[in-house]
Amino acid sequence: MEFTIKIVNTPDHSLFPSGKEYYFLINPEHKVQELIKMIHATINRKIKIPKYLTFSLMTQKDIHLNYDFKINSYFSTDKELDIKDRNENIFYLYFHSIIPA
Repeated sequence: MEFTIKIVNTPDHSLFPSGKEYYFLINPEHKVQELIKMIHATINRKIKIPKYLTFSLMTQKDIHLNYDFKINSYFSTDKELDIKDRNENIFYLYFHSIIPA
């Protein structure tokens, strides 16, 4: 299934402008961490992410995606067309800083 990742905020507007969308094909039975790996690979082709900067994914309903859950656990149905109609295949990427303790 195709998933859309929308950039909400960004450390570099020239490479990752807010609102830009990236598309990934992945089986919804895979864990979120597999999608995260694909996103990391895409980002690392463009910029080197500093160690203090990371990102997280959220659903349209502001639910943080847990890396250990299957992607399809965030769907309200098993039907692909309904998932797409409800925009449940769209996730929002937020960059944020890790502040050392």
